[in-house]
Amino acid sequence: MRSFLIKSQKHLDRLPKMLAAAHDFEEGALRVQISPAGKHRTPEQNRYLFGVIYPPILRHFQDVSEHGDRITIDMVHEAMKQIVLGGRTNFINGKIMVPSTSKMTPSAFNDYMDAVCAAAVEEGVFVEPGEW
Repeated sequence: MRSFLIKSQKHLDRLPKMLAAAHDFEEGALRVQISPAGKHRTPEQNRYLFGVIYPPILRHFQDVSEHGDRITIDMVHEAMKQIVLGGRTNFINGKIMVPSTSKMTPSAFNDYMDAVCAAAVEEGVFVEPGEW
């Protein structure tokens, strides 16, 4: 995936280069998103993650686990962060430290959501695509 950032109106001349980069991709759908560059993920992105992407993954975890009735959406979030973003072990207390998504830029958060969907597909869970 390629991301381009236009920091000011005077850099709009970069648009043709950005569109030309689309030729580097194999056939298939491309997502072109134009939005203001924010510092952190948007509330809409977060609602999409927790309201559309995570629920089918939660149902899958509940179906395949003998303790499925105790699995929550927050547990899915922590599990997917570890799967997608990795983690490191705190050698003092043995806990796995997983990066936070709360400070991600909107672009990085889009990449995270795409990676969550791809990881879900590997487990046989299809997440209905949408706009975020």
